[in-house]
Amino acid sequence: MQENPELVEKLKFLRPRMYLWAWRILKDDYLAEDAVQEALLEFSDYFDKIRQSGAEPSIARRMVIKAADRIIRKDREVAGIPDIEQKPGSPELGWTLREIVQSLSEEEQELFRMRFEQKQTLESISESLGISWMQGRYKVRQLQARLRTSMERAGFGPADLEMCA
Repeated sequence: MQENPELVEKLKFLRPRMYLWAWRILKDDYLAEDAVQEALLEFSDYFDKIRQSGAEPSIARRMVIKAADRIIRKDREVAGIPDIEQKPGSPELGWTLREIVQSLSEEEQELFRMRFEQKQTLESISESLGISWMQGRYKVRQLQARLRTSMERAGFGPADLEMCA
């Protein structure tokens, strides 16, 4: 493989910044170095596809963040720690959400199951209900607003819905 002198210069410039970004996320020297190595390999492969000059730092930063995220997920998996998104913040939050969902109409309950429990896309929800994509999007947004309002009335914040659903 022939070395690209422009790539070498960019990597000399970006590597210290990449390390700093990774260290801020991971708070560990060795893990930060691993993330930088992963990101450098990915950046080297992607370098020829960059069309806009000056975009390299932002692209490198995204690659470092992705590499750091992969390392964090791998460490959690090895340690047996479940994903944060799978666990509601408190039992009261889960009970409140169940009560709110039970108070919904059957159509809204089905929509809730498809969107939040089965994590279906708007397109697949619309196909299942036999409606257009725009109507499906409208119904999902309407349901989210109703759930968010009910959660706030129960004393929870607006972000709690996304956390436990």
